[in-house]
Amino acid sequence: MKEGLKLRIRVLTDNYVPYSTPFCGEHGASYFVEDNDGTKILMDMGKTDVFIKNAEKMGIDVTTANKIVFSHGHYDHTWGLQHFIDKIKDTKNMPEMVVHPLLFDEKNEDGRDIGINTTVDEVKKYFKLTMTREPYKLSENITYLGEIKRRFDFENKKPLGETVHNGVKHDDFIYDDSAMVYKNSEGIYIITGCSHSGICNIVEQAKEVSDEENVIGIIGGFHLIPKNEQLYKTIEYLKSCNIKEFYPGHCTSYDARFEMSKSLDVRVLSVGLDISCN
Repeated sequence: MKEGLKLRIRVLTDNYVPYSTPFCGEHGASYFVEDNDGTKILMDMGKTDVFIKNAEKMGIDVTTANKIVFSHGHYDHTWGLQHFIDKIKDTKNMPEMVVHPLLFDEKNEDGRDIGINTTVDEVKKYFKLTMTREPYKLSENITYLGEIKRRFDFENKKPLGETVHNGVKHDDFIYDDSAMVYKNSEGIYIITGCSHSGICNIVEQAKEVSDEENVIGIIGGFHLIPKNEQLYKTIEYLKSCNIKEFYPGHCTSYDARFEMSKSLDVRVLSVGLDISCN
């Protein structure tokens, strides 16, 4: 961490990769987040070991992470965990993993397994596992948001596949989807995975949890793909928040980014991005 900085976020995995860089991309997301109290958070791990290879090219040793956070249980955020376990299993490092309790439930879409491929029992061999629906303090300035309240009727209206909980099959509205919020004296910065719960819902939860109305910026997947009612209502809401900077990535389409850029300060999120906040 550079002297004087309180937050540093580096993008290890995303769908988008800058031209003429040594990095690889994939359909997935992974971020290395540092607070100035020494906390190092690895949030999400993509689908393969790409996040590890990209981190090495950035000079980051992912095994130094003392906190692991998964935004939700889908394959493109969790399947890299097996590769991370291969990296740490012979070390003495046993980081805390913070997740929603539903993260390990079976998830399927069109007959395809889209859930995490690591069991709770295996996780407990290598991590101090914390499963919570409530907000959870990760560091001096960073908080896991817990289960996101669904406040806006234009978000998360349709299920994505099915999930199995306690042997019972349900439509999956992805209640395990969450995010993180960083707070300083000027406001808050929000870090998302996919925003299946709705980016507007996440912003409201972050403001409530942090007791802060001023949102400095948001980075991560917004899960905005087609040009539809949800996209335009989301843009109107985000405009009303007077947020300074947006880094939409991963599951945010080019169409959505273009529409957002007409009235919001949309910036490029890609593998290798390194941003800091005082």
